[in-house]
Amino acid sequence: MYREILSLSKINSELCTDPDQWDFTAIGSKACGGSAGYIAYSKKIDKTEFLAKVKAYTDAEAAFNVKWSIVSTCDAVIPPNIIACIDGKPKLSYVAPTEN
Repeated sequence: MYREILSLSKINSELCTDPDQWDFTAIGSKACGGSAGYIAYSKKIDKTEFLAKVKAYTDAEAAFNVKWSIVSTCDAVIPPNIIACIDGKPKLSYVAPTEN
């Protein structure tokens, strides 16, 4: 399911030249709660279909964690605040805000 999400996102097949043409969403479920991470996706895709697949994946991972009593760290995964195009690929970045 994750490979299908990667394919739908276009992160490996569409050249990233303009970060404004990309967005990101939370994906996965940590056993302790919260998302496991974030994934970039092209704004040119069918966003509704993509986000539905991400939700199905996240829900399935949460159910797996409960069923098998999975343990994980309880740290919060902070959302990125910048998407950069690096070597033609979208990269999620975590840049600290500057003080005025």
